[in-house]
Amino acid sequence: MLFNNQVLIDIYATYFTITADRNGYITSDVNIRLFLESLRETEYIKYLRKTIVKDRYYAYDMDTGRYHIPLHAYKNLDTYLKEYDVEYTVTEHKPRVPKNHTSIVMNPVWKDRPEHEAALAFLTDTSRTMRINNMQWGKGKTYCGIKVCSIFNYCALVVCDGVQNQWKMNVLEKTLCQDDEVYIVQGVQSLVKLFNKNKKSGYKPKFIIFSIGTLRNYILKTTSPYTELPGYQEFLEIFDIGTKIVDEVHLNFHAVVMMDLWSNLPHNLYLSATPKRSSGKNRTIFNTIFPESIIGGRNEFDKYIYGRMYKYYIPINKQDRFNSDKGYNHTKYEQFILGNGHLKQDYVKIIMSLIRSEYYEKRHENGKLLIFVSTIVMATTLRDYISYNFKDLDVRTYTSDDPISNLYEADVIIGTPKSCGTAKDIRNLQTAINTVSLGSEPQVEQMLGRLRKLDGFVVRFIDIYNNNMYKHKYHAKIRRTIYKAYCIEFFETNL
Repeated sequence: MLFNNQVLIDIYATYFTITADRNGYITSDVNIRLFLESLRETEYIKYLRKTIVKDRYYAYDMDTGRYHIPLHAYKNLDTYLKEYDVEYTVTEHKPRVPKNHTSIVMNPVWKDRPEHEAALAFLTDTSRTMRINNMQWGKGKTYCGIKVCSIFNYCALVVCDGVQNQWKMNVLEKTLCQDDEVYIVQGVQSLVKLFNKNKKSGYKPKFIIFSIGTLRNYILKTTSPYTELPGYQEFLEIFDIGTKIVDEVHLNFHAVVMMDLWSNLPHNLYLSATPKRSSGKNRTIFNTIFPESIIGGRNEFDKYIYGRMYKYYIPINKQDRFNSDKGYNHTKYEQFILGNGHLKQDYVKIIMSLIRSEYYEKRHENGKLLIFVSTIVMATTLRDYISYNFKDLDVRTYTSDDPISNLYEADVIIGTPKSCGTAKDIRNLQTAINTVSLGSEPQVEQMLGRLRKLDGFVVRFIDIYNNNMYKHKYHAKIRRTIYKAYCIEFFETNL
């Protein structure tokens, strides 16, 4: 590549580009890859004794010779280029506005509540192309997202993970949209069908609800039939997408960033009560891409959860057996407990006693219980024990193999923090019990967020840990701080 020391930067709604050769040189002696190290997520692999790059939060377009970089990393790049006395030219591009509007009308039975005011004002502030709605869980993030779509009146792309049907139900409930005006893309065949319907009849739904996994595969286009479909940018144009909503943006974070690197939409809205990540480098990258300046909409935090932390004591030797390359592994802990008859009986007794005292004896009509475990085997084991001891309760598991109906129909639901800890609205959830030793702040906050305010009833979050396990005590210290911050009342005691 021949250099004339003319570096070109183009700024779009959610990303910017910079000229470079395939080896990363933006001038004959300055390489942008040194800067891009700050946007690489690494992971140490113990058995390899080396650190590998897990994810890159940027992309290189071989066809154009440009790096695509998240929008809010621009200030850091500006500093970097000035350090090397690199001169550059900046061109700002207006977002691509769809050719056609649509009409999204709210159902008149749904009204804005006082707690929606700040969020709606923030989300409709077009001075920013990217806006994160940071409302407290249960206060109406989904409603506000849908309401904003009705204000802008552009076809909307909704991106979520595992709750596509829940989103469709919310849209149909809160707007006057008809069933065929809301389309779910989950799996490549549903995407092929969408393109075919458009080609045949001009079909353009008002809401396209995309599973994040399908969208990731579509953007990457590494396999057939994705490779035969129009590109992602063309998709946005064909279906007149003007508003994009990403639900629980802290999840599948890399996929979300990849999506933003290839679109220039006017309204990019992100929903999360916990817009953060847990570890140091990951958190730094998140804060770079989604700085505090684009987060808003939260009112004063409403405390309504009664927190309880119980210490139990089960003697465990050789505690390093529960470690993996990534540190403590609660899956190994559960496997060990279940593989030892005496420990299994002691552990189950602890949980049964808590179910009785913190849920069953205090249960109001239709009140539900959610139990967090780490493995499917532990979930099914507890299901059988609870069903035997509490024969009047409908007890089910909700893991990757279970139908969504288990989550909403059962009295007692047993699942993992991943399957049940995020974006799942369980009506009449009265009590949650966490048995998993974890120290991820966002994950703990999301688990707390499954409990919604029940007028006239107390809701409880119960947490247990083994006081003999040093890792359990370390994680409990982190969780304790969170519970004290978010619970209206908190205490800790021994079992």
